[in-house]
Amino acid sequence: MKLKDIRDEDVIGFERRWARVFDPRAAKITRNEDIRRTFGIAPGRYYLFLASRLKSESFFRLDPVLADRLKRLCNNQGKERQRI
Repeated sequence: MKLKDIRDEDVIGFERRWARVFDPRAAKITRNEDIRRTFGIAPGRYYLFLASRLKSESFFRLDPVLADRLKRLCNNQGKERQRI
């Protein structure tokens, strides 16, 4: 799958699935493996794509609570990287 073929609904569905995973270590596959299987792209590209979609109002309209949570997580990870 190419980035242009990934729909916001697909990303929201994927993120909803992983938001329910209480302990990622207990999952049968890693999140990065699931990104590769689901979207057919490298995890780094997916996270860049996700960050760009988090700037879109249409993405937020699909699931405002999840989108806000993802945006906070993304911002917190950026702050962590700046400290290093």
